[in-house]
Amino acid sequence: MHILTSLRPRQWLKNLVVFAPVVFANLFLVPEAMLGSALAFLVLCMLSSAVYLLNDISDRDEDRAHPTKRHRAIASGKLSVRAAVIIATSVLVLGVAGAISLGPLAALAALAFLAVNAVYSYGGKRVPIFDVMLIGASFVVRVLVGAAAILVPASSWLLLTLFFLATYLGFTKRTAELCASTASSRSSLKGYQAAFLDHARSITLTTTLALYTLYTFDSPFGDAMALTVPFVFFGLLRYQAIADADSGDNDGPSHHVYKDRQLQVALILWGATVIGLLLAV
Repeated sequence: MHILTSLRPRQWLKNLVVFAPVVFANLFLVPEAMLGSALAFLVLCMLSSAVYLLNDISDRDEDRAHPTKRHRAIASGKLSVRAAVIIATSVLVLGVAGAISLGPLAALAALAFLAVNAVYSYGGKRVPIFDVMLIGASFVVRVLVGAAAILVPASSWLLLTLFFLATYLGFTKRTAELCASTASSRSSLKGYQAAFLDHARSITLTTTLALYTLYTFDSPFGDAMALTVPFVFFGLLRYQAIADADSGDNDGPSHHVYKDRQLQVALILWGATVIGLLLAV
């Protein structure tokens, strides 16, 4: 049980962006393309779990000072460092092997994903602004893995939108962490002030919505894609509303997606509308 929770399966939700290329390339009804995307998803789940384990090993002393992270298996001593290293190495090898099986482009994109996370974990997360940009870059690389797995180009609009969405979520998480009672003990928060984070959130939220709106008008599926903009608008504002009440004592964006019904409905309606419009093309 401790091994499973340390792999952070709840965080695998982030890897669903790997399906963006197969959806927006209108190949989601092609079995081979969906299989390739599903394998890419599994690869990213294994690689991200290895990264989470290695992070937990590195941050175990800092996590012990956090009200909820101190209960993590490694920080609490329920999972030994030696066992965690063995599990992380095994999952990492499986993930890399899976990436190689998807082809050289997918393997390169997967290695880029690991490189971005390595930079974040070993120094990058202590550099204000750059740390959140690395979070955005990790989402971009996830999409590139999905695109490479099915050999389709990734839309520049899509990559930019996801980058700014991820940076918005990152700044929002930093805001919640800054408000937490243990903020002073988190090295990743040094250099951040509440006023700056409020400005950063406003800028990245507005940019995300603007980029997505421009993408819908420039998409190859017609202007009808603009019908999905209200769902994105609602989702962004709903996330901001619930994040403003966040104590910071959780695992961030995925926690809210799992917990908030309104956010879930907005995501489902957005996805159903996108699929419906693509099928109508």
